[in-house]
Amino acid sequence: AQEEMCDHDTPKQIETLINNLTPQNGIRLYLKSDQKTFSSSIDELIWAQSVPRGTIFKINHQCYFIDQPLRRYEMLLAPYAFLRCHSHYLINSRRIGHIDKEHERLLMDNQDYIPLDLTRLFRLQTTISKYSSKTENKIMHPLETRIFS
Repeated sequence: AQEEMCDHDTPKQIETLINNLTPQNGIRLYLKSDQKTFSSSIDELIWAQSVPRGTIFKINHQCYFIDQPLRRYEMLLAPYAFLRCHSHYLINSRRIGHIDKEHERLLMDNQDYIPLDLTRLFRLQTTISKYSSKTENKIMHPLETRIFS
């Protein structure tokens, strides 16, 4: 399916393409809403929430509504350690501060709490292990709580 593009979107798309072709700049995600078109580093994306008629993205300290379903971004972001922790949430597993099994939630590094479906815990732990084996700054806390610095 081809998306309709406006002339004013083209420079932002070209900038994002160039950034994604240059490894030292990191991978960027291009997002388009009714009000604004922007791109962001995927490292800045903390979580995304499925809501009626779209998705809310939490990027750093800002929330953005995008009128596309969350499933559209789930497969796109999976290779970069993003996964569903709940039917309505996609999270950046590198931004998890604490796993709270007792209360079935995640504390993200920006202090947001995200619901955790315990049936998805094994996949979450597998993704965290896979990512942290590639990272030197891994801290393992007792009781399987994982904190990334």
